[in-house]
Amino acid sequence: MIYISTGCISGDSIRDRVELLAQEGFLNIELTGGTKLYDNYLEDLINLKEKYHINYLVHNYFPPPKEPFVLNLGSKDEMIIKQSLSLCKKAIHDASLLGSDYYSFHAGFYFDPKIRELGEILDDRVLASATETVAIFKKNVKTLEDFSKPYGIRLFIENNVVNLGSFKSFNNTPPAMLLSFDEFLKLKRQFSFNLLLDVAHLKVSVNSLGLNFSHELSNLIDCSDYLHLSDNSGLRDENKQITMDSDLFSILRTKNLNKKVITLEVYEDIDKIRGTYNLVQSLLG
Repeated sequence: MIYISTGCISGDSIRDRVELLAQEGFLNIELTGGTKLYDNYLEDLINLKEKYHINYLVHNYFPPPKEPFVLNLGSKDEMIIKQSLSLCKKAIHDASLLGSDYYSFHAGFYFDPKIRELGEILDDRVLASATETVAIFKKNVKTLEDFSKPYGIRLFIENNVVNLGSFKSFNNTPPAMLLSFDEFLKLKRQFSFNLLLDVAHLKVSVNSLGLNFSHELSNLIDCSDYLHLSDNSGLRDENKQITMDSDLFSILRTKNLNKKVITLEVYEDIDKIRGTYNLVQSLLG
């Protein structure tokens, strides 16, 4: 099944974005951050679900908090952990009311980035140890797993992203968790989890790490039944459309995607979103 992220289009509210997508015929919609919180958002989403027969997924920074921050379940900062757990628990609760079976969130950072820094080249700073960060992250994921069980929500952890400039500024040290297949295997040995594979994140990260994208994608795509799809140059997460002549499409067409949940994160005009949708749909048989 193919979903479209609400991040793909502009709109003042989550209601506006969902209705715009529904009016374009996209009825499988993934809710994500990028809009401001307002009192009746949940009622609006339920009404739209009933009106258009929408299927929802809930992802990471939705519903947005009143005071913006960067969600980081691997943080050493107690306030950020409190905020992150609170946001995730609210998202799990909302997912159950909206009929979503999944809630996904990003792997942790080894420091606490500011909102303005996301996607940009980061300045060098002291990183927490990987061992300590993974231990904190594991503990908080367990808290969310226990919380989600009564709701019947499956949790997914999304691979993180680092661009080449940031990787170099940290003296070729990864500033975030879960950037490659090897890191996936290492984390899996620490605890069991479901992987949300963001293919565009992977393309940027493996380019920064000097790894082979085709090899990494071929390995990781078989480890996940939930994908985020868009394309980029490998230099930064650009949320571009997927085209038939792209290296990404040449790899995807060799894989069996029929049983996977797929969300498109193409932040371009509606024709390019639809073009990517049709191209990915052609791979599902």
